[in-house]
Amino acid sequence: MTTTGLEKETHNSQESKNLEHSSAFKEGALAIDPSTLALAMKKFSEYAKGPLRPSKSAEALLDVIDGYTEEDMAIHDVVSDVGGEERREELNRLAETHGFEAPFKEKFDELKVGLLSIVDKKMKWHQGDAEKSVVHIANQENMAVEGVEFKLKSENDEHFSIYDIKGFTKPVVRISANPEGNHGVQNYMWVTEIEDASEPELIDVFQATKNTINIINNTDVNVKRRSSEEVSSVTIPEIPEVKYEKDWEELENTTAGLMYVAAAKQAIRVKVDHVGAEASAATSLTPRWLGGEVDNREKIVIGDSGHMLIWFTEGDSRLPICATVTTSEAWNHL
Repeated sequence: MTTTGLEKETHNSQESKNLEHSSAFKEGALAIDPSTLALAMKKFSEYAKGPLRPSKSAEALLDVIDGYTEEDMAIHDVVSDVGGEERREELNRLAETHGFEAPFKEKFDELKVGLLSIVDKKMKWHQGDAEKSVVHIANQENMAVEGVEFKLKSENDEHFSIYDIKGFTKPVVRISANPEGNHGVQNYMWVTEIEDASEPELIDVFQATKNTINIINNTDVNVKRRSSEEVSSVTIPEIPEVKYEKDWEELENTTAGLMYVAAAKQAIRVKVDHVGAEASAATSLTPRWLGGEVDNREKIVIGDSGHMLIWFTEGDSRLPICATVTTSEAWNHL
């Protein structure tokens, strides 16, 4: 059984935050969308014409984002745009078109722009793969929720891949789906289970999904794929539309070129039923220019951390005049 997922992050809780004391859940859900975060930071770097320089609080998140290639980011159903006050309403309409609240309600001054990255995926299960079902909650007497049952058969075996990944309490299941748009590229939903008592940090959720995909795709690891020969069905709870929003204050003060991130926010919407699934997210950044006339040269201050030495000369003479060392006691105090 291969190790990845949330087990590693749980063991490292002393290095970050204790997962058991997180309160990130909102109405039974927590979510992070790495795709629009990565695309937004890429767009920010391109617009500012400089490499990303993460703030201290952004280092951990951007470290996880780092390493994704242009090919990774070339996914369908994505749109990204940026503009100043003259395009603010256009950016707001773009968000509203995809079912999100307008992110830029206040007018921009001359130093501020808005950057918006959206993914809006709608997919349907292959015909005959899924049907309505019920999930009975363990340790909860008489508690049952609506479910979706995926039936594995020899004829649809290629639609399901099942892996045992240590760190999760149930196998990782990858389910194939047809995108609503005719892209000719399969979409997938990955699903597994984590401990009931854990309330992971969002960055740990991101890291776990990244690690899991990397390990399964790593031919050197040789993770066994289980199929319909061993598994007859996979049943999961149905998810009525859930929404999750977060102010990503951790990204504030991240810079690129002569700009910095003044604010960052993400909104996510997910739905899963027996017909298919929807996964939509919008990441909005509010970058600002560091100033109209930015002077990026070094600023030297003498005497703020030591004594001041001064001396004088005349013309081409190399002979010092009045070499003097002074301390703060000799200076005019405010």
